[in-house]
Amino acid sequence: MTYTNYGDGTSGDASEYVTRINQLALCGYTDWRLPTRQELMNIFDFGRITSPGIDTTWFLNTAAADHWTGDLDKRHSASAWDVNFEFGWSTSRAQTARKAVRLVRGSSTNGPRFTYSTVAYLDDGANNVVNDIWTGLQWRRCEQGRVWTGSVCTGAPISMDLDEALNHARAQSGWRLPNFKELVSLVDLSVSTGASIDAGAFPGARTDVVWSSTPYLGNVRTSRGISFFDGAVRAYPRSFDTSVRLVRSSP
Repeated sequence: MTYTNYGDGTSGDASEYVTRINQLALCGYTDWRLPTRQELMNIFDFGRITSPGIDTTWFLNTAAADHWTGDLDKRHSASAWDVNFEFGWSTSRAQTARKAVRLVRGSSTNGPRFTYSTVAYLDDGANNVVNDIWTGLQWRRCEQGRVWTGSVCTGAPISMDLDEALNHARAQSGWRLPNFKELVSLVDLSVSTGASIDAGAFPGARTDVVWSSTPYLGNVRTSRGISFFDGAVRAYPRSFDTSVRLVRSSP
């Protein structure tokens, strides 16, 4: 079955399906909902070569197709985000499109997320690191090549192809290139202008594509990156020159 995603309860819409499922108290629960994009991407298996890209022991009969999320596209009216379970892409689609639906229940992650600390790094000023309480990760506040002054990032980022990015990250003691799920956790789909990232934690962030360390197994000449213009997820040629943001695990 496929559904539209107007969110208005009309017949054939994902919202109408959610209402019916909760009226039936599926599995004894009445709080089912569409997942956020982050929640849906969290169950995609990026290490799986065969389709669909999910653990089929737990998620039987998953369609290798686009699945709706509950996240609307704030930059384009009448559009919402999906996740493709064949390739792992995530794209904004017209709400009129008919897509598969997988429901989830439970509260989304909420509460305070970011704190700041100082970690010695080249010419960076104080509070140059973002501590992500939700994930336990630490991020440099600036893309590589830029310098944190204590309040903002200055300078231009260094563009690197994937191999250059991996080698550069290895040379930074304790830091590394984030994997895809780590990087996508920074995307803020509620942003309608500027970079799709928390502007308080990452002021002046660029809207560039940022590399992840996660390859696209369908084509060894490509790897996964995220556009921080709108949060779109795609594979890019490994030779593509673009921005790098480093991460490390909290000590």
